[in-house]
Amino acid sequence: MPSPRGRPDPFVGARPPGLAGIAVDDMTLRGLVRLGEKHLAMLETDHGRSHVVRGGEELFDGYVQSVTSGGVVIVVDGPRGAARAVRLTLRPSRGER
Repeated sequence: MPSPRGRPDPFVGARPPGLAGIAVDDMTLRGLVRLGEKHLAMLETDHGRSHVVRGGEELFDGYVQSVTSGGVVIVVDGPRGAARAVRLTLRPSRGER
């Protein structure tokens, strides 16, 4: 994030571009696709950008452990090496209930 003088703020860490720069808390599961035996997931960021992911892909704070017809499991890196699993599932929008 640039400072008012146009220089990068040295106290704010820069995230890498693309999927590797997105934290799990910044994304929502928007769709699941099955291609033969493979499952893919469409994730949307808080900024409206979409990414298609599969198991094994790296994120800013973890990795996609698996994609199934029921949702996505992401392993999030925790403090001091502790990790936790986060499950993202599809939920009907308010108009679909």
